[in-house]
Amino acid sequence: MKKLLISLCTLFFSISTMSAQICNYCKGTGRVAKNVTVSTFGLSNDSKKKCQECGEWHYTSTGHHHINCPYCRSGQTILSSTKNSYKSKKSDYVKPEYVLSPEEEALVRAYAQNLFDTNNFGIPIKSEEQSILDNFKVSDNANYIKYLKWRQELNIYIIDYHKSAKYGWAKAFSTASYDKGKRERDARIVQLLQSFYAPKSLQNIAMQHMNTYENAFKMCRAQAALQEVQNNLDNMILRQNMLYFY
Repeated sequence: MKKLLISLCTLFFSISTMSAQICNYCKGTGRVAKNVTVSTFGLSNDSKKKCQECGEWHYTSTGHHHINCPYCRSGQTILSSTKNSYKSKKSDYVKPEYVLSPEEEALVRAYAQNLFDTNNFGIPIKSEEQSILDNFKVSDNANYIKYLKWRQELNIYIIDYHKSAKYGWAKAFSTASYDKGKRERDARIVQLLQSFYAPKSLQNIAMQHMNTYENAFKMCRAQAALQEVQNNLDNMILRQNMLYFY
């Protein structure tokens, strides 16, 4: 009986020790999934792929891959609940088995850049518009897609004007070239705008986006006009100086 009790205690101690050694982060597998998530604004032509390691289906733009667990170092270090917890090191990370192709990497970078530009210079989708779009997608998916296409085109133009005004790029172009470019963009916007129907609530938001577009253009044109005045003044002073010397 005594030997049986000793055996049971030994078995219990072994099981409890093993369970304490299981990393809660990777569940003892030694590997964790990593993803790069970026917004596609509903217009992505992403395809899905099956991960050969975990079997999960994922979009190519997410950059789904696996790395060694940064907490237990793939089972080499035990993660304990004591005060001296393990801190991950740069050397713990290894090259993922799944690497993005050059085309997929370019796609992810483009989405990330688009997201950054939209949040800082464009027209990000706010909660009110998103709520209307969610209902619109269910009730009329065809026009929903067309609206997003129009919105994305307008967003690109607004980003261009705002960045040009902020960084002074507008000064490199004449007002005539801005007017010509605006007419071409207006034609494209109207063409897309006439291709779909949207509910009244969404039309009101669309008009707000159009106002943002017009104001962004005016800022660029104003900078270009001021630069033209400055250039004309510089040319006049230069001609006066040349006449003075001759």
